[in-house]
Formats: sequence, structure tokens, C-alpha cells
Amino acid sequence: MFLAVEKAFENSAKKLKLARFLISSGISISGNKMVVNGVSVSLSSVSSKLGIDRKTIYSFMSDVRRNFVLRSIFSKLSAEGDYSRISPDIGYEVIIFKSFPQDAVKFVHSISKLADVIFFSYTGGRGYVAYEPSVPSSDIKRLVAGLRYAKVYTPDVDKKGLICDKCDIEFCPRKRMMLR
Repeated sequence: MFLAVEKAFENSAKKLKLARFLISSGISISGNKMVVNGVSVSLSSVSSKLGIDRKTIYSFMSDVRRNFVLRSIFSKLSAEGDYSRISPDIGYEVIIFKSFPQDAVKFVHSISKLADVIFFSYTGGRGYVAYEPSVPSSDIKRLVAGLRYAKVYTPDVDKKGLICDKCDIEFCPRKRMMLR
């Protein structure tokens, strides 16, 4: 789970339980609604599933709308588990890659030695890995050499254009604005 979410709701076990459920289910918050891939989700069904009252859910949604970081997380959740749009906003790097299964295992194992891996998924030859952006550019360049393709999403503008001819780099300009 994202550290920003845990920090925001550390004083409310019910809200933290709701946040974990929404993230793991890919349910995003759009205005006063919860949606999965554009389909509304009943607040009552979420309430009964988790054993929390709707008042807590409304309070949670209000907290999310008021906080820029939480809003950027919960408005972009998707059922596919693609965190590439969210992670740079809250300070993590994401690499989306294409590889063979054995190369994916080696890649994630190698990157986990260098940084805390927040999220990992691999299906159908395509993988995602989100991690703390403390990995130097030279190490990323060495690690992605065994992959067929890699796209790096990073909050660090200084890493733009860092890697190699088979990789793309995108950075989050909002991260710079949030730090100022």
C-alpha cells in the first residue's frame, strides 16, 4: 500500500481499511461516487462488505477530495492494477516492461536489492514494478538491458532521457510543483 495513504489514515482504522479495499479492488473516487472502470459502485454494498457505516465512507471521500495527493491516487485507480499513472505523483518510479517470465523474475529480484519495491505484477509477457526512486540511472540502465522493452515513469525530471534506445522515459512535472 502507498505510504501516503497509510500516513493520511493512520488514526482511523476504518478509513484505512476502506482505503486498502479501494486500492486492492481498483475502485476509484469520482466526485461523490465510487466507480470501477466507469461503472458506479453502491456505497451501501461497500459499507456492508467492510462492516463500516456510510458516514465513515462519506467522511473518507471528503478527506480524499480535500487532499491533492489522496485525490491524485484515488481518482486514477483502475481494476487492471496499473499504478503507472499514480506512482510518479506520490514519489515512486514505475517501470512497465515486456519480457520473458524468467527475465522478469531476475529483473524484479535485482531491483528489489537496490530499492523498496512497492508493487509488482506480471501477466502475459508484460510487467509493472513500482519502487522508491533511489535507484541510480546507471543501475536502471544495467537492469533493463535484459528486457525486450521498458518504459519508466518517474517523478525525477533529471532522469529524463537517461536510459537507452529501447526505453522511454516519462516524468511527472506536478511532482516538482508539489515540492516547491
